[in-house]
Amino acid sequence: MFLTREQLTELEARTNCAYCGEEFNTTITGHKQIDHVMPLGEGITARGNLTAACSSCNAGKHNRHVLDYYARSDKFTDELLDALIADLAAQNQCTPKSMRGLLESSRELMSERRAAECT
Repeated sequence: MFLTREQLTELEARTNCAYCGEEFNTTITGHKQIDHVMPLGEGITARGNLTAACSSCNAGKHNRHVLDYYARSDKFTDELLDALIADLAAQNQCTPKSMRGLLESSRELMSERRAAECT
């Protein structure tokens, strides 16, 4: 499934960054960007893999897996992660528990794949 115009409009209507919770268009966070929760090389451009992020968080996350970024970020709180997982679960028509498991599995696969590329 790919991104529909309606789904893009819903993401563009978001007022806060999924990763730091700050409002968009402030001096601190910068402008709104659409981020791939799992990097584009690891996931797809579909609503279930996208979120709204400020330019600061999107640049800081870069091509990291969302759970790796969560582990490194002081601003990406437990509550924000839970809210993001709930949103992704709704978009992927699964439970938050299942979505968290999918994210953890994809993180492991991504780490293994990147480690294999280095050898």
